[in-house]
Amino acid sequence: MALRCSDVTIGRCLFTNSQYGVNLDNCSNAVLYNIESSYNRIGMLTNASSFTLSNSLIHHNTQQGGIRHYGSSNRQGIIEGCTLVNNSYGNSSYLGYGGAITGSSDYLTIHDSILWGNSPGAIPEPDYSDYTLRYCCVQDLLAVENLRFARFIAFGCDQ
Repeated sequence: MALRCSDVTIGRCLFTNSQYGVNLDNCSNAVLYNIESSYNRIGMLTNASSFTLSNSLIHHNTQQGGIRHYGSSNRQGIIEGCTLVNNSYGNSSYLGYGGAITGSSDYLTIHDSILWGNSPGAIPEPDYSDYTLRYCCVQDLLAVENLRFARFIAFGCDQ
């Protein structure tokens, strides 16, 4: 089920065993907290102009990865205090997609989070995106080796 709205706040919910865990379609701003999304094709799908995901667990989503943020330009995403673990992008023909993050926001900030066991790597080839990671524990950060970043900043991260 897709939610269509201007602003949405979702908290303390479980999304499991479906095609799309959280599907936010044409929302201006989305705030999600204390979410668990697991065993779906994709954990969270959104084209909101901005989203904040906090204190949430996104795990074992198997075909299109953990989170995909797509749409028009100037999209912004914040992931804070989250665990994205054992997600995978199952179609090998889309090289450069990450298992934890499968689509890139124009500006994505991830802090105080764990990205572990995601395949192929945690984040996608960003091309023209700005990524900031702060105080994260990340295994296999990049989905591909030779990347073109607009800007990539990492503070206090372990890989």
